[in-house]
Amino acid sequence: MVIYPGINVSDFSVPRLAHAGVVIGTACRLELIKGLNYLIEALAVLAPEFPDLRLEIAGGDTLRGALEQKSRQLGVSGIVSFLGWREDLPSVMAGWDIFVLPSLDEGFGVAALEGMAAGLPVIASAVGGLCELVQNGETGWLVPPASPAELAQRVGELIHDGRKREAMGIAGRQRALDHFPTSRMVERTFAVYDSLFA
Repeated sequence: MVIYPGINVSDFSVPRLAHAGVVIGTACRLELIKGLNYLIEALAVLAPEFPDLRLEIAGGDTLRGALEQKSRQLGVSGIVSFLGWREDLPSVMAGWDIFVLPSLDEGFGVAALEGMAAGLPVIASAVGGLCELVQNGETGWLVPPASPAELAQRVGELIHDGRKREAMGIAGRQRALDHFPTSRMVERTFAVYDSLFA
């Protein structure tokens, strides 16, 4: 039996925040394994076509300075915000339109699950547990890792198609409710212990 991590989906029932343009968001440790440099490269590809596009990065660790420098080198520092470590992710995610997790490897991807719970379409690398979490074409898109061009293509598609964005977000939230609530994780954990003691 596979026991997936669960979250309290109701924590992410925060009303959407009105804002101008389109906001891409991500939440993770700022480490090489998370592939954020590829997300910034994808942003640089998209920025000329979508002048009202912004990227918000929630999280902290050793690579913030390097990522800020990369943003400056690619001419997108004005549309990238580093939010630092946040304890209020549901409120932060309420101001996002698309969640992106470009990891090079990922055990499961709890942040992506939280993005789904917040009603966001999720674009993630096709690695590790993300392949089990994101339903490609339904709750979001899976793209090859380390591929800023394909990342930009999928983000661009969702910027152009607001209805698709909304439909994927709704499907993702329903998937989080149906398959990944904390109650299901607890129930399955107890079932394993019950079977061992039987």
